[in-house]
Amino acid sequence: MRERARGRWRGILSAVGINDRFLRNRHGPCPGCGGRDRFRWDDKDGSGSFFCGGGGDSLAGDGFTLIQHVFNSNFAEAATMVEDALGGKESPRIPIQAPPPPISDTYSKARRIWLEANTDDAFVASHPYAKLKRIDRSYGAGRGFVSGSLLGQHEDCIIVPLKTPGGQFKGIECIGRPVWNAEKKKWETTKQTFGSKGCLILGNTLDKSLPVYIVEGFADAVSMWRMVGNCVAVAVFGPKKRQEFYANLFEQKNPDRRYIIVEEAA
Repeated sequence: MRERARGRWRGILSAVGINDRFLRNRHGPCPGCGGRDRFRWDDKDGSGSFFCGGGGDSLAGDGFTLIQHVFNSNFAEAATMVEDALGGKESPRIPIQAPPPPISDTYSKARRIWLEANTDDAFVASHPYAKLKRIDRSYGAGRGFVSGSLLGQHEDCIIVPLKTPGGQFKGIECIGRPVWNAEKKKWETTKQTFGSKGCLILGNTLDKSLPVYIVEGFADAVSMWRMVGNCVAVAVFGPKKRQEFYANLFEQKNPDRRYIIVEEAA
């Protein structure tokens, strides 16, 4: 497979969901650890090679290693993703298409905000958005004051950590206080992301027999988990295509599980 992939790594990495903007032979943000300026993709001898020095110990390797770094997978899982992108051994599959993740220059801010967030159940549940959505405890989120171009200054926010499927921190989604729009007759909430988009997994991840519901947003994940009961709810943040991407990614790791994409749960 390495020889089949040689010289084709840009297309392979794009197909599995790594944005082309990360694939440059100069220092920049890392699509795996979130480091801002210690990653480069040099593709030596067409091997997909890279170097990352932004997540603690330096890491280097070929395209297979890069996929493992970004998706927190093992070699077998990375090889399956590459095989899919190349068309498979027998029957071709549709390459995984992920919406382009933004190159983040706000990872450090996201990390700092998250470390300072108050994750007390009662405190998070008392936020106006939590009350509106009937969120009765933290469910992995926190609360704090955040300033941003969309949020404004010192907005009281629910702060949701965004991670890779393997649990690596990528960024945060900040949800402000809901405001009633009299013209549209509905509540509206300002949200802003710092760092990179990711997911939040709720439920019993140890029981591999449980169904996995993939929803858009924090409130939908909480609602689905509470409504179904013993299940896993994956909150995905960003365009709808990201739900399909995560469903494909999880299915590759555990093809025998049941994965359900939910349009809206809250």
